[in-house]
Amino acid sequence: MMLQREECDRIVLSKDTLIQEFERELRNKDETYVKSLKKQAEDVDTLIDNMNKQTEEMSRTYAEELEEVERGFLTDREMLMGKHTGEINTLLDTRQKLEQDFMERKARQIKEYQDQFDDERSKEAEEHNSMKIELETKVQRLEQDFQQIQATFQLNTEKLEYNFLILFEKDIDNINVMTQLKRKALKLQDALSNMMNRFNELNDKYKSENNVLTGEYERVTEQFKDLQTKFLHFQKLDAQRYRDVWDMNEKEVTGLMQKVLKADKIVHEQHLGLEWAPPSAEIFQLRTSDAAADAQDGVTAPTAKELARPENKKTRLILQMLCDEGGFLVEGKVKRMLDKIEKNERNLMKVESILEALAIDTKEGMEMLVSHFVDKAQGEGDQRLVDATTTVTCLQNFVDEYREMGGPSVAATTGDNPSKTSRREEQQFWERMSNVISETTHRLWTNLYEQMQKLNAILMTRHKKILGNQTLESQNLELRKLLSQYMSARVNDDLYIPPAQMLQLQQQGGD
Repeated sequence: MMLQREECDRIVLSKDTLIQEFERELRNKDETYVKSLKKQAEDVDTLIDNMNKQTEEMSRTYAEELEEVERGFLTDREMLMGKHTGEINTLLDTRQKLEQDFMERKARQIKEYQDQFDDERSKEAEEHNSMKIELETKVQRLEQDFQQIQATFQLNTEKLEYNFLILFEKDIDNINVMTQLKRKALKLQDALSNMMNRFNELNDKYKSENNVLTGEYERVTEQFKDLQTKFLHFQKLDAQRYRDVWDMNEKEVTGLMQKVLKADKIVHEQHLGLEWAPPSAEIFQLRTSDAAADAQDGVTAPTAKELARPENKKTRLILQMLCDEGGFLVEGKVKRMLDKIEKNERNLMKVESILEALAIDTKEGMEMLVSHFVDKAQGEGDQRLVDATTTVTCLQNFVDEYREMGGPSVAATTGDNPSKTSRREEQQFWERMSNVISETTHRLWTNLYEQMQKLNAILMTRHKKILGNQTLESQNLELRKLLSQYMSARVNDDLYIPPAQMLQLQQQGGD
């Protein structure tokens, strides 16, 4: 009866602990949601401010560039293109309309983004209310279950008291039965000897099977290590190949970029007569640290098996405590294998599985874990370990602090690991290289190309007319030669009126 009473007390205590954990989890969820709402609101405000600042800077830049272009071309336009004043005014009006359309389109986009933000905020509020109602319903259901268990406990207590009275009365009867059982004990002693013999045979058999399975496990472990070594080798080769391709493409793009900048310099200095300023050298630099990439390729983190064999006695005691109290962190596959190996190897495998579940892969992580299992209320000279009953609480505190300090769990949940950061910065690098010539400069090139095309057409027309004049001059020279030959011919002397006199008369009549 006392054992059953202790069992009931333990059940009630576990229910109280479960209710407290649910309440604490509910508070944590509420705090996390409020923080997320604040962070989202701050991000949206920052985004709107940046968009407004960028819009103002772009408008100011467009206005300044337009004034510079107008001042640069004003003198040439008045001297050489007076008749095209109406066309230039039309182009300026079109440019003003385009800028006005751009500002209106920008305002519409800002309004759409604001509407989307309001919709997302309302959806998040509805989800929070529904989650809060659901958790409150679960708490009420758990309270009802707790009351039902209390009633069942009271009923079982009364039944046990009644059974105790009955058992006391039956104790007298059991004395008589004991004599009969002693006779049976002699018979069962013989059966026990037979069972012991059978047990010894099965024990030898299972030990041999255990040795075979242990050898198989060690062989598979060696194969896994070989496979891991090959994986690291191929990973280094892939990284080297990636760097070679990167260098080749970077060299090619750099050559094209230098040609574009050289052309831009020629256009500004020779064609437009403006001072040319090269772009900033920061846009050609990749911010990703090569040293970090080399460190990832050349240095490997300690394995869970190495971390599970500490030299410090205090750390070994803490790992043994985790092995005894943290069995819920062990994977199902590992649990099925524990019964087939020895005790020392069993504890080592459990510790390795727990460290992998906690994502501890550095010595700093182990030191942080050890610090959470030391009783900080004691002095510095006498640091004792915490009680084994607080193992779960210490693990929760460690996981929270490890996540705040930027442990592997944060990288896994947010996706902000070094490789993804490197890829994003490389993508930004290629975007900067492709946009080394700004949109304003590209429009300047376009306008200059159109004007030069028109000037080329005028020069080609002039060239054709010059060629035509040269042809007419050659024809005129030939006609003069023929006319001089005709005028100097002897046949003219036999005529009554020579052609020379006719020409003189015509000239006099014309005068």
